[in-house]
Amino acid sequence: PVMCTFVVTPTITLGLVPWPILEGDSRLEANRPQEGRFGGVTFAINGQDRAEVDSIIDRAVDAGGQLHQAPAERDWGGYAGYSGYFLDLDGYPWEVAYAPFIALTPNGSLNLPI
Repeated sequence: PVMCTFVVTPTITLGLVPWPILEGDSRLEANRPQEGRFGGVTFAINGQDRAEVDSIIDRAVDAGGQLHQAPAERDWGGYAGYSGYFLDLDGYPWEVAYAPFIALTPNGSLNLPI
């Protein structure tokens, strides 16, 4: 099965992931959107390295976010990476990730190998 389909624009990259994979990675049960329930959507920030992932998570928690998953080594379908999750003040999940197999451009956008 397809792990992720990327839609790339000049300023944003949208990653579409099947719900079962997203549920497993985020450790949140995806349901049809309802107030107070996970609707199957996460946001992501990509860091330049593991230290930046840790720093972003720490800053989010210091600003009032809730740590959902401490950053750790990950396996994304045979690709090794590092990520963690926090919930923002409205309860939305954010993944902060470092994917050493994907380069970032100088402005922080994903430079996907196509």
